[in-house]
Amino acid sequence: HRPMLVACDIYRPAAIKQLQVVGSQAGVPVFEQGTQNPVEICKAAICHAKDYGNDIVMIDTAGRLQIDEALMEELKNIK
Repeated sequence: HRPMLVACDIYRPAAIKQLQVVGSQAGVPVFEQGTQNPVEICKAAICHAKDYGNDIVMIDTAGRLQIDEALMEELKNIK
């Protein structure tokens, strides 16, 4: 398998860098596009994965509670 990690936690300051460190340690590439819209990042990541033969895509999103309507809606849009 050829996994790829996707950095979609744009809310926590060091989340993208943390995922890059973990990806590097595990030998897994990390797709990131800074702090733009997480839904758009996911769309671009899926296209990238298809183009580069990554057959497993793991998306790191912001942590959320069910009471956080905006983040729950974001997760639905990513799905």
